[in-house]
Amino acid sequence: MPSKLLSNIVVVVVLVVALILVVGWFYWSQVRPSRIYSGCSKEATEKAIDLNLKEGDEEDKESAIKGRYDQESYDVYYNRCLRNNGINAKDVK
Repeated sequence: MPSKLLSNIVVVVVLVVALILVVGWFYWSQVRPSRIYSGCSKEATEKAIDLNLKEGDEEDKESAIKGRYDQESYDVYYNRCLRNNGINAKDVK
């Protein structure tokens, strides 16, 4: 009887560890990158708009107020943010 109880405990422990590993893998490979992409997009947009406000001419400043920005500036900020968060920007499609 005790050996059957011990084997049940071992099975439960193995299943719990497997579940923790699967959930951890899912978070690390799916949820975390998704949050990073979203946060970097928002940050890059804000910084590109701020750059237009600081360094642009009047037309650029008016565009920035409307939420427009230079795509090249956005790309630089976005890729920098991804690298800072441990994602290789070359892997982004």
